[in-house]
Amino acid sequence: MKTPLTTADTLSQLKRVNPWNAAFLLFWLTLFSVLAVRGTDPDRWSDWSFGDAQTMLSTRHWTEEGWVKNYLLFVPQGYAHVVKHLDEPELRQHAHGDSPYGGRGVGPRLYYTHYPSGYLVPYAAAAWLGFDSMGAARVVSVLMSMAGLGCFYLFLARAIRPSVAFATCVVYGLTPAFLGYADSLANMPIDDLLRYGFMLAVFYSTRATTKAGRWRANVVAWVLEFGMSLSSFDSVFFMFVWLIGWDFVEGRGFRFVRYFIFGMAAVCGHGVQLLQNVWYLGTADALLDVRAMFLLKSGGEQMRGSGETGVSRVQMIAGMLLDRAQVISTTTEKVMVCVVTETKLFWTLVGIYAFHRVLFRRAEKNLLPGVKILTVLFLAGLAYIFVLPNAAGMDYQGHQMLPFYALAIGGLLVAAGDCFAQTVRLKFYSYPGVVRRSFQLAWLLVAVVGLYDFGQYFWYARRGPWSSADHLSPDVPLARVLSNYATAHPPVYFNLGGMTSYWNKAYLPGYPQIHPMLEYYAGSRPILCFDQDVSLVTDLKQLLQMGGPNSFSPVIIAGDQRMMTGVLERLRAAGVIGTTSLTAQPIYGKLVLDLTPYLVPPNPSPSGKGQ
Repeated sequence: MKTPLTTADTLSQLKRVNPWNAAFLLFWLTLFSVLAVRGTDPDRWSDWSFGDAQTMLSTRHWTEEGWVKNYLLFVPQGYAHVVKHLDEPELRQHAHGDSPYGGRGVGPRLYYTHYPSGYLVPYAAAAWLGFDSMGAARVVSVLMSMAGLGCFYLFLARAIRPSVAFATCVVYGLTPAFLGYADSLANMPIDDLLRYGFMLAVFYSTRATTKAGRWRANVVAWVLEFGMSLSSFDSVFFMFVWLIGWDFVEGRGFRFVRYFIFGMAAVCGHGVQLLQNVWYLGTADALLDVRAMFLLKSGGEQMRGSGETGVSRVQMIAGMLLDRAQVISTTTEKVMVCVVTETKLFWTLVGIYAFHRVLFRRAEKNLLPGVKILTVLFLAGLAYIFVLPNAAGMDYQGHQMLPFYALAIGGLLVAAGDCFAQTVRLKFYSYPGVVRRSFQLAWLLVAVVGLYDFGQYFWYARRGPWSSADHLSPDVPLARVLSNYATAHPPVYFNLGGMTSYWNKAYLPGYPQIHPMLEYYAGSRPILCFDQDVSLVTDLKQLLQMGGPNSFSPVIIAGDQRMMTGVLERLRAAGVIGTTSLTAQPIYGKLVLDLTPYLVPPNPSPSGKGQ
């Protein structure tokens, strides 16, 4: 029989709870609640809203037609069964997967093959279970982001100390670079979860007390790296540098066999993506696509032109190296600015840290994180840039540098707090007499002023209203109406000046690319855009022939009556509709007309196409 706990026993157990762990748990629960509630706002978009919308469009395809039928690839386009025909050569100008700007690749194509699609799985699984709203998807993201933050805390609390871990995670969790992407529907949340889970597992692979525990930690770390390679390019490089760097921190030397085995996790994961691309594109096009994108993202596409000038081989190689150095330098600065807005703040941070290290090197305790671990985090954050600099220029890539900045600031905050407490008690770290007093006060003053200046940029400079779709007005109200627009079959919208919020107006000559957020607002339905009515008629007729009768409802969105009249006349002349005496519905100053009741049935072709 168990002895019941007395009040004294309960209080004794509470006293043994580390207060920093309790404080972090409270912070974690508060931040999770705020992010989860914020995510229920239907007009809330993350700082990578473009990717949010594309994920919702892709999961709609996976839910409607199955994961396998979509090659488990990203489909960033509104859904209708007939949209598969946009992968045909005659209609690829409307395919928004692989872009026509992908170097000398195979774009445009319907599916996106240039990035691992594994990060879609949690959202597609939630949608398959019936949780298909954006709010539900955001909860999935928040869970992954916050689980990643929890792993980061556990690692820091064990590798350094709980006080530094708490300060670091508070800094990390309150930065725009985290808050802007914590509920993103792109790869950032799963990146956080797998990256920090990997760091924790690698820690236990050397620090676990038993051989079996270290072996299990290595297996978990390998699986996490494999999972990351299925979901992301960005953090795979971070993880590998961290793996080698942690051995450096631990003084274990360079262990080639260990790194080879872990490297195979990435090779296997990215090999799966290559097989997906071969499944979709075929071997020749898949290899051409991989080569073109690697050259483009690594900066090699620009370098290849160096050999066409007729200069000597030495000059060509020198020019290539200079070009690459310039790309890396520019991208590095951009990534740094994504986190701290100004590069001078990095040197401010380094200066305060170095000042403390020099002054208090004789101190009995030094609360700052070690130089080795900060160096490893710094290099791990920049690793992606050195391999694929042109791919690392996105705003969200600041995520890679955030662990370094957060740990450096968190450590300095704890050190400054301890320094202040010691000064108040008239206790001094090092050096005799007046000298140590003046040095300690000098560092405390520099730290307070420097960290305050740093905080103005790090926390507040980019703080503003949460991202919304305001920049797409006035097209959003129209798209919302279209989401409830009644048609006999799944609608496909043919836009001729009706919506003007494009992601890329010059996607291909004559065929602007609609912003994916508008397709999402329009019920996750495809919106095909045209500059000329003759192109609209040609492609509408082609899609009707490929899809067959009753496969979709073509809906025209025109900017004004002149455009609507012109396109109706051309449709009648082409034999697509039987009359031009039609009345379009005015919606928010635009004209919308469902052509389904007026279509002329196509004549059967000898091959049976159109049946």
